[in-house]
Amino acid sequence: DGGTIGSASSTSAITISSGGIVTLVDDLLIKDGGTIGAASSTSAITIASTGIVTFVDDILIKDGGTIGSASSTGAITIASSGIVTLVDDLLIKDGGTIGVASSTSAITIASSGIVTLVDDLIIKDGGTIGAASATGAITIASSGIVTFVDDILIKDGGTIGVASSTSAITIASTGIVTLVDDLIIKDGGTIGAASATGAITISSGGIVTLVDDLLIKD
Repeated sequence: DGGTIGSASSTSAITISSGGIVTLVDDLLIKDGGTIGAASSTSAITIASTGIVTFVDDILIKDGGTIGSASSTGAITIASSGIVTLVDDLLIKDGGTIGVASSTSAITIASSGIVTLVDDLIIKDGGTIGAASATGAITIASSGIVTFVDDILIKDGGTIGVASSTSAITIASTGIVTLVDDLIIKDGGTIGAASATGAITISSGGIVTLVDDLLIKD
């Protein structure tokens, strides 16, 4: 019990305890492509000549166990619930994808950083979308109402519309607004300018009332 096996230069290279535990004082080397296993799975682990280690089945670690490297031993933590926590960035190849079993390429990230989704993007009721300097730039209510905290800008000559009339409104680079059809305001609604917001009133009967003079060009 506790006896050793060795060579002339390392007389106790291997120690075998009374419990059968085998201890090596240095490295264990197997042939290129050699395997390590158990009685029922003799080639559970294969080690290639390049050092690549291949497992024929799952790798299991303890609840809350970590996986890492020499400089970051706890880089990945796996909780008993299966939650995986990374202590730093997650990097995938250029054009790589992230997904689930039924949609393996749900998210694609290009080399430029552009993120492409193959389907809808859903956020919580009242959730926000923004940028670093305006994190709540856009808010989407549970009713679908979208609220912007600042201006909406579209390209010169861009259009705004609905499903059945995609270019109902066109805004030129000069700011001129063109409607492809009627402009309808509420009964008794007004049209005006910054300094005279109610310059023109249109009644429910179609009567147009001006609060001041009507001037036409010479």
